[in-house]
Amino acid sequence: MRSLTTRSSQANSAKRPKRFGLGKIGIALGGVLALVGCGVLAPEMGSYTGTIPAALKGSDLGVVEVAVGSGTDGLSRNVGVHVYLDHDQITAPELRDTISLIVPLIDQPGADTLELTFSDASGGFNVDSDVFTDLSVAKARQELLTEWGTGKQFGFSDSADDLIRGKISLLRQYLTDTGS
Repeated sequence: MRSLTTRSSQANSAKRPKRFGLGKIGIALGGVLALVGCGVLAPEMGSYTGTIPAALKGSDLGVVEVAVGSGTDGLSRNVGVHVYLDHDQITAPELRDTISLIVPLIDQPGADTLELTFSDASGGFNVDSDVFTDLSVAKARQELLTEWGTGKQFGFSDSADDLIRGKISLLRQYLTDTGS
């Protein structure tokens, strides 16, 4: 069977520029987003990896050691801070002071969420051989939210007993508004 193509339709198709299909653009964009979401093409970490440990160790909060890092959760970029303390409980004032020290120092491009955890290093700190007990932050978190006002929502996670997880932008705005 012969194709029913006319000479004029052949001429018109030859004159039309080849188009880069939207499907191909979508596939390419999806690939880039997947790589960014998985951290493969993630931006470099900011200077906070050095400034946060220095600020916390220089405070009077009883900080023995600090581990700082960055990761992704889907398309969100998280800044993780793990604080080793020389005591076995965290109070609301200590939690407030820790957050007040950390948040202004986060200069990670695109950082969305702060994940803050604490461990008891009162028996000494040797990261290679010691097993540290994660401290519960549930009571201090609740007291801090009460102090800051129940209407203030920072995206804190209530599901984890040993984790403070909050939106950096909301925490930064609150600290700026209150002069903390």
